[in-house]
Amino acid sequence: MNGKSAEPINEQTEETHERESSKWKAGILVVPALFETAYWLFLACRQAILAHEHHPPTPVLIITPILLALSWLYACLRPLFIRRRTLTVPYDLFAVYLSMVAILGLDVGSIIYKRYAYQTVPEISHATALVLMLHFFVLCILLGTVLSLPMGVPPPGVDRDQIGKTISPEDYTHFWGWITFFWVYPLVKRVS
Repeated sequence: MNGKSAEPINEQTEETHERESSKWKAGILVVPALFETAYWLFLACRQAILAHEHHPPTPVLIITPILLALSWLYACLRPLFIRRRTLTVPYDLFAVYLSMVAILGLDVGSIIYKRYAYQTVPEISHATALVLMLHFFVLCILLGTVLSLPMGVPPPGVDRDQIGKTISPEDYTHFWGWITFFWVYPLVKRVS
């Protein structure tokens, strides 16, 4: 009797742990995106004020930060509207984060190109360099969080101990494990 009563407690404890972990990971996805949204809105307002005061406004300097702020706003709100008990991989956010890394790479690449092609040092302040590094750090944290999320959650009738033995682990692995085909390792280990 003691063994039977302990089993539901373990399942209940595991489910509670998954929910708490899911809340933390959703928070990790929301908070940095909120700061990024605020930064890009601040930059758009600053560019608009500077452009209006000194010379006729150029739309590109104002529209680009606004578009980035809107994409970060989406990244901030998206995890809040996931209604599952356990957070699984949001592929749309993964695409947004990868596009942000590409944009950051283009920005840094253009700075390096201007330095070596024109033999001039671009006007980059320490604050701009710090912002670029913080932006890269935030993107690494967000990508790492998304890559650590599970692809799927086993339904209540599936025995979790049988995943990788009689049940294919492909559907229940973490996103990083799925990308790198690490989910194949339990199958190969079982065969050999």
